[in-house]
Amino acid sequence: MRDLKVYQHIWYLKNKEKRLQQTSEWQRTHRSRLNELQKIRAKRNRDLVLAGYGNKCQCCNESNPRFLTIDHIFNDGYRDKLSIYKTPGSLHIYLIKNNFPTDRYRLLCFNCNCGRQWNGGICPHMKS
Repeated sequence: MRDLKVYQHIWYLKNKEKRLQQTSEWQRTHRSRLNELQKIRAKRNRDLVLAGYGNKCQCCNESNPRFLTIDHIFNDGYRDKLSIYKTPGSLHIYLIKNNFPTDRYRLLCFNCNCGRQWNGGICPHMKS
């Protein structure tokens, strides 16, 4: 098995330019299929993240997936944007790979998430 990997690696190094050109051409001619696959993968990752955090808002129990968002508990999303996720969907990949950490993230509906932002860090549902 090791010899096969060594052979494949040597072959790749010798044919790198040709292989990259073939890949580029294939991607150009199959752009719509690649876009479809990317949408499927993004939806699957989002569904995994929602399930990993319980499929409902931790404040008001809203369970419609269209309303649910990932909340940065300490309002430090800007730090993540600089280091963890620089492309769309990479936050979901990060959360999946790190087994859905609950020390910095949780699932809130959009209303609770935005309400916290304008209400001194407290959801309007909690401020009664």
